[in-house]
Amino acid sequence: MKKAYRWTDVLFIGGVWGILEATLGYALQFLPAWISGSVMFPIGATLLMLAYRRHGSSRMLVYVGIVAAAIKAINLFMPGLPPVRTYNPMIAIMMQTILVAVVLPRIEKRPIVANALALVGISVGWRVLFLLNNSLNVMLTDNPIAFVMSWNNLIEFALVLGMIGAVFTIILFEAAKRVDLKLLKVPRFNPAAALAMVTLALLLTWFL
Repeated sequence: MKKAYRWTDVLFIGGVWGILEATLGYALQFLPAWISGSVMFPIGATLLMLAYRRHGSSRMLVYVGIVAAAIKAINLFMPGLPPVRTYNPMIAIMMQTILVAVVLPRIEKRPIVANALALVGISVGWRVLFLLNNSLNVMLTDNPIAFVMSWNNLIEFALVLGMIGAVFTIILFEAAKRVDLKLLKVPRFNPAAALAMVTLALLLTWFL
């Protein structure tokens, strides 16, 4: 595949992730607190898995995550929306992306048990990193954040919801591994399609 296609794929896949964050992620906000990440992380990780199978480039996955996070950043310009409501999802997207990009090349062809353990590590790991980031924010700003203010909340956020997310991720990953590689390489995302996907993601993020 020509290198030019790689960048159109980055924009297209990042746009798809942005659309899912703006639509499904928005709908999940009406569920009990903190559930959203247990659903959106498996979906985002699976998109990265399919992108990796298509190109075999872990660096490309980081670019996809940057596009998805940048789309989310448009909310920073929305009046009345606290910056932390935008900043935290952006940080979460990048932490998830980096962990997947580092681990995925090492587990793609491993047995299901090894894959499952690695995915549990990623699902819990990004939450631990997220907690550390928020703990630093609390220390620097004295702004209380619920899930870093008690051990029960920490355990629920990192371990309980992390394990729930891991189960969904394992199921989706095993399904993604069985997608015919020829089917993954058939679409050619030209610049117009890639820009259209990013534009749609930006509009949905702003209006939803």
